[in-house]
Amino acid sequence: MYLFKHQHAQMHSISEIFLGKAEAQSGGGRGMIFYFDSEPPASLAQAPFNTTNIFDIVRNSCAHTHSNITYHRESGAFELDPYFVRGDGSVDPASLVNLPYLDETNNAWRIFPRLSVSEDAWQKEKAGTLTIDDQFVGFRTTVPTFLAMGVDPDDYVDGNKASQFYVSPNRYAYNDPIVVEFETEQTLSHVGIHQTHSGSSYDNTYFDLDVYNEDTQEWDRAERVSYPGGNNKSFVALATPVNAKTIRLVPQDTGYYGWILKYLTFYTNVEPTDLNATKDIRWCIALPYWNGIYNRYSGTDFDTYNMYTSFSDSNCPLLAMTVGDNDSFGTLFVEKALGLSAKQKVEPVSLKLFLE
Repeated sequence: MYLFKHQHAQMHSISEIFLGKAEAQSGGGRGMIFYFDSEPPASLAQAPFNTTNIFDIVRNSCAHTHSNITYHRESGAFELDPYFVRGDGSVDPASLVNLPYLDETNNAWRIFPRLSVSEDAWQKEKAGTLTIDDQFVGFRTTVPTFLAMGVDPDDYVDGNKASQFYVSPNRYAYNDPIVVEFETEQTLSHVGIHQTHSGSSYDNTYFDLDVYNEDTQEWDRAERVSYPGGNNKSFVALATPVNAKTIRLVPQDTGYYGWILKYLTFYTNVEPTDLNATKDIRWCIALPYWNGIYNRYSGTDFDTYNMYTSFSDSNCPLLAMTVGDNDSFGTLFVEKALGLSAKQKVEPVSLKLFLE
């Protein structure tokens, strides 16, 4: 949906569906916004991918942000607060545009995945058994990991102890492997990693890197990627470059709490062919997301009203919007929408829902 009739009753109803009843009544709410460089469709049914599959939305995006989306009951208006910031020392949860670039400090090219998701959800999608419940569970893994894999490492400094992205639900992170997909087969030569809680038991010193074998339909162990514990930035060369389109990360136990990252980034020693490409942000999809929103049977209003209805199959509510800058038409405005190049991030500035 693109345009909304500006009436309090209808806008309030939309806010409850999208944010959840309690969140809408309190005026709060947050969402993940995924941006696309394809032609804006006339309707979601005409989108160039399956919008009922959350993972396909992520796969086809070229950038993403975690933003506050506030509903004002008095005026019946939605307002966009560009970024949700977790705490002191954390940075704006906004990805770079997914174009490769040369990291001159480390003399390697940064590359971006098209999806990160829990292995359980990935396997179910592959088998054709993925349900909406599975999507919600997998999305809880996708959001923090995909943000950690999309941010700019240069925004962080050594010694920063602020929490940023909680990528595992508990200390047993090895029970929740993360599958990472790339658009095409890549030669992975290095990884960058920055954890949280220096000097405590909330970090680890390795993850196992597996490669998906399309012929055997099994995971092949590539190597154990080791790095120093603590809270410093690490740039790690793989013992042998790995050629893969789909990989699996199996984290080490973190000792007490969940695995918390600032970033986890991937690099290649093979020069990409699209280094000088640019992208135009044309439209976007926002999905509701805040901590705990997709906890099954948590009893939240979002669960009650949107997920576990006994009357019909439900899907995650979406807000689809055209994107523009200050000089063009759009529902969601960003600082710059056209000609974005590598190492640039999307900066949303305002959101307007109106009646035409």
